[in-house]
Amino acid sequence: MLGWSSRIRILGIVVKTSDPAYVAVRERLRIARERLAVSQEEVARQLRRPQSYVSKCELGERRVDVIELAALADCYGQALTYFTGKTAWQEPPAPSGRRRLRPLGGAGGRHAGRGRPPG
Repeated sequence: MLGWSSRIRILGIVVKTSDPAYVAVRERLRIARERLAVSQEEVARQLRRPQSYVSKCELGERRVDVIELAALADCYGQALTYFTGKTAWQEPPAPSGRRRLRPLGGAGGRHAGRGRPPG
């Protein structure tokens, strides 16, 4: 299906969401979530977003900007470079209690992906 979501503009360059590098980022988002054995709902709750946000990011129906990718990386306990394929999966430190996702902070913050600067 071709439409507005089939192409995105990154730093002035038009990139198709079917571009192999972009597809790899999307796949690694899904793989990271599955490796931690968490649902899209759990990730969405951590990011304070609807479940559909996580689904659309993983399917390529919604582009993920660098700030949102940083928040997802923080949530999954991975470096940004994991999602771009530059580094391998790093086992995140074992969380205390039942919580599997890492608490947001630093790169993501409470306004990550909302178009507003923190503070």
